[in-house]
Amino acid sequence: NSSCRHRHLPWNADGDRVTRKLVGRDRRARRITRKVVTWQRRRACHHPGMTQDQLAKHICIDKSGVTRHLSYLEKKGYVERRADQHDKRAICVFPTQKMLDILPEVKKIVKDWNDYLTKDIDREELECFNRVLEKIAERAQKYIYEKEVSEK
Repeated sequence: NSSCRHRHLPWNADGDRVTRKLVGRDRRARRITRKVVTWQRRRACHHPGMTQDQLAKHICIDKSGVTRHLSYLEKKGYVERRADQHDKRAICVFPTQKMLDILPEVKKIVKDWNDYLTKDIDREELECFNRVLEKIAERAQKYIYEKEVSEK
């Protein structure tokens, strides 16, 4: 859906790095790590029970990166990993109550940042921008999927 409702804006890698760096400097965010903000922004919290492999595909990060990220979040008490009931080789990821408790604050930080970034951009321009970025993201995901299929 390409409407602009102050949802997470899909940025390129440079914009994402700048956003994470600046959000991390926000006074309210000092107790909230940038990894938690990134976790929420990529909407992984909204899919509890997703396997690590599914999560890697969903957020377009390699499996080792997801594993490192989850290890950190698990150590800090934000996520819990459990063996899949149907496939013991797969690991499912769940947000903990600690993660769920801070999500409103994280969402507010991200919303404030998005409001600041888009303040001087009218709604029509922003909707067009989001549509273009979504097409680019879809094309990138299609490429990744086709590459994985061809390597099998």
